[in-house]
Amino acid sequence: NSVLDPSTYVFGVEVDGDFKAYPRETLPEGSTTDTVGGASITITKTASGIVTITDADGNTIPDVEGFWFSWVAAHPETELWTN
Repeated sequence: NSVLDPSTYVFGVEVDGDFKAYPRETLPEGSTTDTVGGASITITKTASGIVTITDADGNTIPDVEGFWFSWVAAHPETELWTN
C-alpha cells in the first residue's frame, strides 16, 4: 500500500471481500471506472464533492467515508486507488 497522510479523506468500498480506498482530493469530477474484487465499478463525483459508487448493473455500492488512518486500521489489506 502507498502511504497517505493519516488525515487524508477517503471513500472506502468493499466488493466480495476486497477493499479499496479512493482519496477525495485526487478523485476527479465526473465518472471513473475501476475494478474491485474482480467487479467493475463506477465512481461518480459531482462538482460539490458528492460521490456515488455503483456496480455494472447500476446498483449503488455503499461506501464508508472517513480519514485514511481509520480506514486502513480497519482494513489493512486495502488497495489504494491512484489516478
